[in-house]
Amino acid sequence: MASRVSRYDVEKFYGKNNFSMWQVEVKDILVKDGLSKALDGKSQTMNENEWISFDQQACSTIRLCLSKEIKHNVMTETSAKGIWEKLENLCLEKSLSDQSQEAILQVYHR
Repeated sequence: MASRVSRYDVEKFYGKNNFSMWQVEVKDILVKDGLSKALDGKSQTMNENEWISFDQQACSTIRLCLSKEIKHNVMTETSAKGIWEKLENLCLEKSLSDQSQEAILQVYHR
């Protein structure tokens, strides 16, 4: 059975489920919690302490929606924007690799 973040019933991203759908659901949580601006990077309108707290809350929300295996890939990231971008890069690379393998298999089976 898949792990879920109980507060909003979002399936944790574990690398095999649909990343785009997971991303939309997590972004909805960030919007609902008023944290989505953290994905844009440091705010110029907040003082340093406010920003650190705000960004840490967004980081926690994102990490709580990841399996331990995926979380391991982003645990050195220190900002919500950094986590988000690293996940996008990892998943884009995997998606392109999967598509390439599928194309090779289709050519092979012709």
